[in-house]
Amino acid sequence: RFKHLSIQQGLSNNQVNCFLKDSRGFVWIGTLSGLNRFDGYAFISYRNSVRDSTSIPNNDIRKLFEDPRGRIWVITNFSACVYDPEKDIFYRNVNAILDEFSIPSGTILQILKDKSGKYWFVHESAGLFMHDPQEKMTRKLIDNAEKQSAISSFMEDSQGNFWILYRNGVLEKMHGTNHNIIYRRNLFRKLNLDNSPLYEACLDLDD
Repeated sequence: RFKHLSIQQGLSNNQVNCFLKDSRGFVWIGTLSGLNRFDGYAFISYRNSVRDSTSIPNNDIRKLFEDPRGRIWVITNFSACVYDPEKDIFYRNVNAILDEFSIPSGTILQILKDKSGKYWFVHESAGLFMHDPQEKMTRKLIDNAEKQSAISSFMEDSQGNFWILYRNGVLEKMHGTNHNIIYRRNLFRKLNLDNSPLYEACLDLDD
C-alpha cells in the first residue's frame, strides 16, 4: 500500500533529497527546506534558527545517517550536525563526536551499519573506519593516501562483502570477513581521465 505525503500533510518541502528509518522506527526526511521526522501519523519539522545554536545549521538537507549511539547525522548543503534524540537538540561540533569513536576530525560522507551490527564511517580525507559497538573498538581499514583517492560510495552486498567506489573511478570489492580486496576494476577511471566526479552507487536485489 502506498501513501502520498506532501506539504499538505505537514512535510516542510516537496523536494525530498534523502530519507532514513532509524532504530526507533521514525522516518527522517531531508528536504530542500528543512528536516522532518515522521512517526507514521504526523510530521515534526526542524529548521535553522539564527538565534539558536542547537538548531540545524542549514535547511538544505542532503544526507542522513544513524550512528552507533542512535544519534542522527544530518549532512546539509554547507556543513554537518548531529541530532541527539534524548535532548532534542543538534550538535554542530561533530569532531567532538568523532573523537568518541577514535576517528580523526574531518568530514564524514557516509555511515553504514552492516549485517553484523558494525558501523562503517567514510571519512572524506582519512579513509574508511570500522567501529564495533560490542568491543568498543575502531579500526582503520582504508587509507586515502595509500589509495591516492577519496571514497565516493560504500555498500554491503547480500553476501556480507563490501563494495567501494573511489572518486578516481576505481571499484573494489572487500571480503566481508578478512577485509582483503578480492576484486578491482578501473572501468570508471578510464572513462573519466580528466575529472573526478562524485559517484553514487547502489546495489539491486541481484547484487
